[in-house]
Amino acid sequence: MNKSKSFVLDTSVILDSPENIITLSQNGENTLYITDIVLKELNKRKEDMMSEAGFLARQFSSALDRGLQKKKSSNIVNNRKGMKRVKVKKKKYREEITDKNSNDIIQTFFCLFEGEKKSIEINIISRRKYEADSFSNDLKIVEIARDYNYTLITNDIYLKFEALARNVSSESMQKGRINSPEEISFSKDIFGTEETKEELLADALKTLKEWNQVTFYHNEIGKEGKREHFIVKKNSTGKYYKEVKRDIDKRYTVPPIGEEQRFYTELLSSDFNIAVVTGSTGSGKTLMAVQEGMKRVKDKNDPIDGIVYIRNTVTSNDKASELGFRKGDQDQKLGYFAYPLYGALNFIAQKSISRSKTDFNEQQERKESPSKEYYTEQMMEDYNIEVMDIAHARGITIPNKFVIFDEGQNAPDLTVKLIGTRMGKGSRLVIMGDFRQLDHPYLTTNRNGLVTMLKIAEDKGEIIGIQLKKTIRSEIANWFEDNL
Repeated sequence: MNKSKSFVLDTSVILDSPENIITLSQNGENTLYITDIVLKELNKRKEDMMSEAGFLARQFSSALDRGLQKKKSSNIVNNRKGMKRVKVKKKKYREEITDKNSNDIIQTFFCLFEGEKKSIEINIISRRKYEADSFSNDLKIVEIARDYNYTLITNDIYLKFEALARNVSSESMQKGRINSPEEISFSKDIFGTEETKEELLADALKTLKEWNQVTFYHNEIGKEGKREHFIVKKNSTGKYYKEVKRDIDKRYTVPPIGEEQRFYTELLSSDFNIAVVTGSTGSGKTLMAVQEGMKRVKDKNDPIDGIVYIRNTVTSNDKASELGFRKGDQDQKLGYFAYPLYGALNFIAQKSISRSKTDFNEQQERKESPSKEYYTEQMMEDYNIEVMDIAHARGITIPNKFVIFDEGQNAPDLTVKLIGTRMGKGSRLVIMGDFRQLDHPYLTTNRNGLVTMLKIAEDKGEIIGIQLKKTIRSEIANWFEDNL
């Protein structure tokens, strides 16, 4: 075979997205290899029906099975002096070793992914005995890449450095990498006077994307003095802009604080289908989204009839943090991962309790005093709020729901696509997270589902995007943010 490059793929590449194989193949220009070690690791993963990694492992095995149905596989017997290709019948594995000192068997298979017409060749290297120094799975994969002088592709940064330290060529996946995600912007500042405002806004609309946040400063020099805020949308009938006024505060139990939150709530109250928001803890992204969903549920003219909160059920590389390893029943396990939702509901409940104290006499007559727990449980029921993990989102359609997909930075693009394709008629999807707070072992701040969606929002303008840069926290929290 005369291929331009040969790659050995680590498990992390497939658990990021099995479809990375399509990218790395480059229409058959490159030769791809995985080791028996990777197959064993994927086999262990695929039995986990509750995790994202289990789903991705099963997707890879399904692609292999579809490829096997379509094309014959073959063996290459390696005796370190040369290679001999041996045909293997469909669905049947047979070894043919011509040298007692042979150490490796290379089987050629084909992956056929759902929706794709072309199969991709992938070679599986099985080694009978690894060197004593290769005591871990990672080092065994590095050993294979070293012996064949192939480039190791891995998203595990520690494995990458381990390979480089042993003079083995190693690279990470570059597909979907977004440079400087903190510079992605959806806002524009315009400076002028009352007399020039309309003309300047009209000029700005010519270059803006579909959704934008515009601040007009009534000063041609700087940001002092009067200012007005606008949500800008382009549509088929022309160009439209709407002023963000302070009366938006009256729509919610917990009113937005500051200009960013007002922009955010105004965007969420528009006729959007998909919104992408990033911001650190305390920026109000979950709180304001939950309140908007609640408002829509109670609006008789809105098709939304409930709220669905979805969050990744793996928050770190620690196996014990995965959903299946938590104690309790399904609802209790999900409760561990729904703290941001419950925190928002508790905060709304606290505001409701404060308001209800004005009706103290009526409470005394009923001999009851509402608590945060009472209000939270009541809100979950009244607004049809459901907590769902990603595993249960597969294979279903979610119609007429306000869907909040949290921790989007810990999801690969494929998972974001999965959630997006579950949306049914009448639903709205809000993807949120903080790309700086990454826990996923195989993703980076430049490569994850959240920044991918932010970049799409910036480039295409078809969906709403916003970066919340201000946090509303306690003085203690702000002190630590500023000083450590």
